[in-house]
Amino acid sequence: MGDQIQWYYPQSIDEAVEIHSTKKSIYHAGGTFILMGKKFPEVEAIVDLWHLPLDYFDGVDDSLEIGAMNTYAAAVEKISAVNPEHILVKSLSVAASTPLRNRITLGGSFRAFPSWTDLVGPLIALDATVKLASPEGKTQVPATQYIENIASYRDHLVVGFSFPADGWNSAYVRRTRTRVDFAAFNITVLARKSGDGTVDDIRIVVVGNSTKFARLTELEDKIRGTKISEVNLPQEIKSLDIKFGDKNLGSGEYIRHLFNVELERILLTL
Repeated sequence: MGDQIQWYYPQSIDEAVEIHSTKKSIYHAGGTFILMGKKFPEVEAIVDLWHLPLDYFDGVDDSLEIGAMNTYAAAVEKISAVNPEHILVKSLSVAASTPLRNRITLGGSFRAFPSWTDLVGPLIALDATVKLASPEGKTQVPATQYIENIASYRDHLVVGFSFPADGWNSAYVRRTRTRVDFAAFNITVLARKSGDGTVDDIRIVVVGNSTKFARLTELEDKIRGTKISEVNLPQEIKSLDIKFGDKNLGSGEYIRHLFNVELERILLTL
């Protein structure tokens, strides 16, 4: 950052967006991304978001809406009151450490999209919608569209998210060296099954691969309409075109092996 940083404390979304659009600024939510030492040499202002009414939570029909300033811990508490088995409860409750879950916000984590995030995979699998605000007004886009075109939304403020409240069997796994370490990868699986065990629908998302994330549609197509026990999972997983770079956990080749093992294991738990 520059030597002289001016802090702003807007009281409304419109005020925050206006300041951000007229200053070389960054938004400040939980602050964890800044604390990690990321450099912002051109920044002359920081727009603090803690006075904005973005910690809301509401259930609308079969959908949930949650504000971007909810922390991971707050999101787990609020969503679990509606559905304790929700995929976001499973993913966010194991993210980072307790102090960090009390600080990391949904909006900040989604906007930064670090490769170890425990938020993005479930949002993509849920076909979540992201609510945004910019000088041109308010809009909403699919989470996948935002992530795939993230540079196009850098001037937008993430306001909140909406996603289904229920209706899925779900499983989540993250692979780390230690409990609070950055994940080398994580896997989100959502599935709907008939009474006889046939998989009517399934969504599989991995985060942390060489392209940051991937929806495993080819594997989904192999499983959909069958029973998981009827699919040759080791063969189908091995044939997936997915790669991992070297990380603290090990080489890319080793991490790919772990991914194969964890994906088969998580699918068999559904």
